[in-house]
Amino acid sequence: LSWFKVEAFCSKLEARSTTEESVPNQMNDANFWGELTRQHLKLDKELERLWRLDHGGALLLIDVANKLSFQLVLAMFAVGAERRDVIISCVALASGSFSMLLKSLYPMAQVTSLCQSKAANTKSIPRLAVEFVNHGDFTCEAQAAHSRFLQYVLGTPAGIEMPLMGLITQGRLVTYAKGAATLAPALLTYLLRTINHEGVR
Repeated sequence: LSWFKVEAFCSKLEARSTTEESVPNQMNDANFWGELTRQHLKLDKELERLWRLDHGGALLLIDVANKLSFQLVLAMFAVGAERRDVIISCVALASGSFSMLLKSLYPMAQVTSLCQSKAANTKSIPRLAVEFVNHGDFTCEAQAAHSRFLQYVLGTPAGIEMPLMGLITQGRLVTYAKGAATLAPALLTYLLRTINHEGVR
C-alpha cells in the first residue's frame, strides 16, 4: 500500500508530452507545484500513520523481535555447544534467519528510496523533481513555485520510519548485512577454536 501511494505520486512528476524537452501545460503553472507540495505533505502524514505502533508498526516490530529472539537463542546454543556440527548449524541458521529479516524489510527500504533517494540512475521524488530545474518552458512564476517545491522535498524527506528502528533505508540494511557478514564468520571461527583448544571432538 505504501509503495503504491508513493509510486502514484511519482507518476505525477513523470508526466511528459510527446516532445521530450517540453512539459505538460499543467506543470507550467505555479498552482500545480503548490498543490503537489500539499499532496507530498499528505503522503508523508499517511506513511507516518500507516507505520505507527497502533497500526502496521506494531506488527512489524513484533515480527522483528521474534526473529531477533530466535537468532539470539541460536547464538546462545552455539556458544554453549561442544560439538562442531551443532555450532556450525546454529551459526548458519542464525545467519539465514537474519538474512530473511533483512529481506522482509527491503520493500520498506524501497519505499523510502522512492521518497528521498538522490543517487544517480534511481527513480525517486527528488530525482524526478530536479529534472524541471530552470526548465525553459516554465514561466517565472512556475519556476519559483517549482523551486519552493524542490526545496521542501529536499528539506523534508519522507519514508518509512519505525519506532526503535529509525528510518528504514537501503543503506541501513546494507550496513546491517555487512555487520552480520563480518560477525558470523568471526563467531564461528572463535567457537571452533575454543572447542579445539579444550580438546573436545
